[in-house]
Amino acid sequence: MKKALLFLLSGVLIAAQNTSQLLNTNWYISQISIGTQATTTPIMDQSLQPSEFMFVSDNYVFNSKYFNSSVVPITFSTAADSFSKTSSGGCTLLDYWGNNMAAVQTYDQKNCDFYGKPIGHVFNYQVIPNGSGKTLIITDSANGDKIYYNSFFLENKEVSGKDSFLISQNPVKEKLIMKNLEKGLSFQIIDVAGHVIFEGKTSGKETSIDTGSIVKGQYFLIVQGRKPQKFIKE
Repeated sequence: MKKALLFLLSGVLIAAQNTSQLLNTNWYISQISIGTQATTTPIMDQSLQPSEFMFVSDNYVFNSKYFNSSVVPITFSTAADSFSKTSSGGCTLLDYWGNNMAAVQTYDQKNCDFYGKPIGHVFNYQVIPNGSGKTLIITDSANGDKIYYNSFFLENKEVSGKDSFLISQNPVKEKLIMKNLEKGLSFQIIDVAGHVIFEGKTSGKETSIDTGSIVKGQYFLIVQGRKPQKFIKE
């Protein structure tokens, strides 16, 4: 009995060590990849809330949030970076009727369907560095579908009530120029998949960034304490 209890406690300790960064980070859903189709999180009329791993009443729960929340009771593996579903869980059933309605509702359904698997279903996870933050990738072990979450939006929790900044030209070609910013603010350029393409600090009221080597597409410019700006690179 003592040996069995020791083995059980050791397993809990290993799981806690492997999952500490999951439990201690707020994760913001950034992309869902189903089959060959990857969809970036659509913009909606309310702020994106963090997804969270929690320990509730002696059980782990993952709450994957977009407009609705997909609640998944789970248990972590002690041998691999994975977790399995332990009970049915469920998804909230609020209706979104704001701007970008069709895209938001479709994405919401994908989030719910991804975790709406039978009890015992296994999901693998991976946490990788992403600039000054982290990206969490959760993979359905059965079909390879993935959901990506980023941590770096935590840097912008205090944006409410603060003035935004200006981008001199949008679309951008060879240079991106930021205006109306003080010196020494951290900033990042992030692609639609949540990867950090460039990061640095502002040099003063006007900061110029060489974008000649950045491939064409849509990006987000995130500046410390300011509202994120979306721009297009031509």
